[in-house]
Amino acid sequence: MELQNTIEQKLPNMIYCLYCYGFRVNQHRIDADFDILLITNENINWKIEERIIDIIIDFGIDNDIVFDPQILSKQDFEKNLSVMPFIENVKRDGIKVWCRCSR
Repeated sequence: MELQNTIEQKLPNMIYCLYCYGFRVNQHRIDADFDILLITNENINWKIEERIIDIIIDFGIDNDIVFDPQILSKQDFEKNLSVMPFIENVKRDGIKVWCRCSR
């Protein structure tokens, strides 16, 4: 939740959902990085995506955590790319850490 709060402070109302997935979550491997998928409310350009990634990396450095962030829009996650194996795996095996589901 601290990561979500940090992103919200710097880019208000940008994030729709945050999922954790991968070895750290599914196999409880503490030596693995944190694979996270941030779902944005809208499509974003590469500059905003880069800014989000910088916020995540800086948060990780400050908290001694290695993140592997992926970013998708809500529309891509729920419709356009929803049948891709990556998305299906995140939905099936990932953990929804935070969601602004009222939107």
